[in-house]
Amino acid sequence: VGTEHTEFVVEPKALDLVDRLVFHHDGPFGDSSAVPTYLLSELTRAREALEHREQEDRRLRDRLADIEAENRRVCDEFVAVQEQNAELVGLYAAIERLHGAPTRTELLMAIQEIVVNVVGSEELALFELTPDGRRLAPAHAFGIAANHLGEIALGSGTVGRATAEGRRYVAGEG
Repeated sequence: VGTEHTEFVVEPKALDLVDRLVFHHDGPFGDSSAVPTYLLSELTRAREALEHREQEDRRLRDRLADIEAENRRVCDEFVAVQEQNAELVGLYAAIERLHGAPTRTELLMAIQEIVVNVVGSEELALFELTPDGRRLAPAHAFGIAANHLGEIALGSGTVGRATAEGRRYVAGEG
């Protein structure tokens, strides 16, 4: 039939309700079904209150899950912004070093710091023109054995051609 039944045993202590029932009926009442009817009403009210609290609990749990998801998203965004800020601070410090570098060695180290920490490269080779202006000679290297680097004639090879044409060359770019 699709109904739900609950068994509730009326115990002798339920007779303590008689005074309350007399008050509500405004006098003595001879119907013996008043005690179980009152108890049934109380049970129904308690069950409805429980169902309401369970619905509210589900609603609050769903809301909490939404808030936690939003909190995770905001935290992830915050971490990303913090990382960007750290990179900008590092870049600013490196640029300040670059502008304030009084010696050639300090200048090369500042360039290395920018490329390694900001760009994220693990290898770096800087070349400069030889005094005769016809070749590139290694000026500084990081992550590459210096003995693997030799002079490059302008117009020869990828780096030599890029330099002769006045364009930049970054290994791995199209």
